[in-house]
Amino acid sequence: MNSLGYVLRGDVEEINLSPILMCTIFVAGLCFWLAFLHRRAWIRTGRQSDMMQLAMTAAIYDGIITLFAGMVLLSTPYMLGTVLEPLASVTDSILVWVLCCTAILSYVRSLRHGVAQLAGYPARAPDQLAVRHVVKRSVSKQADALWMSRSCGVDASWMRWPMWISIARSARSRRVRFATRSRLH
Repeated sequence: MNSLGYVLRGDVEEINLSPILMCTIFVAGLCFWLAFLHRRAWIRTGRQSDMMQLAMTAAIYDGIITLFAGMVLLSTPYMLGTVLEPLASVTDSILVWVLCCTAILSYVRSLRHGVAQLAGYPARAPDQLAVRHVVKRSVSKQADALWMSRSCGVDASWMRWPMWISIARSARSRRVRFATRSRLH
């Protein structure tokens, strides 16, 4: 309501800044403590959990935004007597507008990335490499299990699906191709 009052009447009520410092320190500290806990859990899981990494990043982002908002609101009295004095009375509204635009742009960027993936746009090279390594490891384990079951006479009735056989054959042929390529280079 401060911005509407400023536009219509030219005057607004003053904001009480005394609890802002304590609130900023408390909330930012809480966010960074939460980020520390998520990072510790992420390291304990062998840096495999994308959810822990996402939660850690979100907590750091929240802490930085809290510190930014607190600094802006606490600097409002220092705007008086400067060129920015007309903005001093609506600093909180401007701050909310800037934070909303930042959040909206972040979500729009994420949405565009997700829609691009759905539309078949190729993933970034590091993502492709990570997926390739995971699939290669999984397929090679399945191929080795299939080879062991056939050569040792172990009952592998759960692996008799044509899908596993085709995956195993393609994995073996890829291993030969990778070995040949590495010797040539």
